[in-house]
Amino acid sequence: MDPEELQKITATAKEAVKDLDADLKKVAFENILNRLLDQNLGGVKKSKKRVKRSSPKKKSKVVRGKTAESDEFQKITKKLVESINRTKYPKMFDLKLTLDKALYVLKIAKDELQIDGLVPSQISNVLMNNFRLKATGAAISMALMKAVKFVDRRPITIQGGAGYTYHLMHDGEEYLKPLIKETKQDEENEPNSEKDTSSED
Repeated sequence: MDPEELQKITATAKEAVKDLDADLKKVAFENILNRLLDQNLGGVKKSKKRVKRSSPKKKSKVVRGKTAESDEFQKITKKLVESINRTKYPKMFDLKLTLDKALYVLKIAKDELQIDGLVPSQISNVLMNNFRLKATGAAISMALMKAVKFVDRRPITIQGGAGYTYHLMHDGEEYLKPLIKETKQDEENEPNSEKDTSSED
């Protein structure tokens, strides 16, 4: 198989997995690529060429992703986990929906750390490590993908594959307001009412 044909097959495999979550993309890409190679090559010639041409490409892609992109995401994730104090956000424990929790993490990251946009695995890390709430990256990804009005989804390369960062939009902030202010308002109203009563006396 000539290099041009191999490039076409690789491009087809990439296209097939472009909308998958980054955690699933690598395995799916390898499976689809191998299947396409099987269809285009035959017998002994097929296996020799597949080892010779496909393996180095996969290896270089993984190495490039780990050294360039993963390190950066790990730094951001570490900053999030080390900086966010769960006692400041008690309302997180009242939220029932995965979407609500994910949106709240996006808001906390943006407001407190000026980090605008996170990938689902980073949101999952914060929920599990900081708040001890179980939420997988896949579940978060599915919830946010459906909330097109609340978040902006932007493509990004992670570990040699395509993924998405999610950015909280104005409608998402408005949606969160009644959910996260309810407890704070209750707490603020109690001391104010006491002060008003004492001042009348």
